[in-house]
Amino acid sequence: MPLVQAVSFGAEAQLPTIEEQAEDNAWTLAKYFKLHLHPSDMQAKNHLKLDDLPPGVTLRQIYSDFLGYLLKHTRSFFEDRILDGKQIWARYSPSMEVIIAHPNGWGIREQTFLRSAAVAAGFSTTDQASTKVRFVSEAEASVHFCIHHTNLGTVLKPGTNFAVCDAGGSTVDTTLYSVTSMRPNLKLKEERASACVQAGAIFVDFEVEKHLRRTLTNAGINSEDVVEYTKTGVKDFESFAKRAFKDETTEQSVTIAHTRFNNTAIRARRGRITLSG
Repeated sequence: MPLVQAVSFGAEAQLPTIEEQAEDNAWTLAKYFKLHLHPSDMQAKNHLKLDDLPPGVTLRQIYSDFLGYLLKHTRSFFEDRILDGKQIWARYSPSMEVIIAHPNGWGIREQTFLRSAAVAAGFSTTDQASTKVRFVSEAEASVHFCIHHTNLGTVLKPGTNFAVCDAGGSTVDTTLYSVTSMRPNLKLKEERASACVQAGAIFVDFEVEKHLRRTLTNAGINSEDVVEYTKTGVKDFESFAKRAFKDETTEQSVTIAHTRFNNTAIRARRGRITLSG
């Protein structure tokens, strides 16, 4: 079997030029791969139907390749933008600590997997990884982010209780914290076990995809156009309409086809279809 390697990452993988190359070279998109690492009880509880990984590629390779991509560009940015960046990186990077945020529902199994992938990506060595690669829940990371970028830190004090809802891409995590200390560093205590629900933003995309495919199919549109129009519609929805919806009374439209496409039965005009709130 020929060597399977990653050729594009993140948002770059969805650029029109990359998508054209993918079609020409039969590249496969590893999409929503984070879901594959969710604990089995989360997958079963939420009846997840996961897309297959690209042929010949393991989940560990996907994670290590992606983390390696992040490390490569972080190093490049640091060396190019910081005075004496190359010398500083060479001197201090061997002792750097890496903090990885993950959903509240993840535990030791998932952390062990991530630590192994981080070592393979070059963030640390096997003998140092247990102390150099550390983890924080996404909800707690959000608290620290808010304290750093807002005035939240001025109202917190020991004994303060507060709830955090982290509505992310794949999960919605809710946690109740109490502040145990503010000096020298903020220390939090979970007052009750956090809840992690499989209801993140990507599941909105899944529902839109199903709705568009069902609507277009029922309208008698040929199968090839259904696939193409659905793909176009989901991409447009993610970029624009998804962020504009406010309530059930609001309607938004998404581009699904060329401007000559019209179908009053499905509320499509000039290539755009209207979605109810």
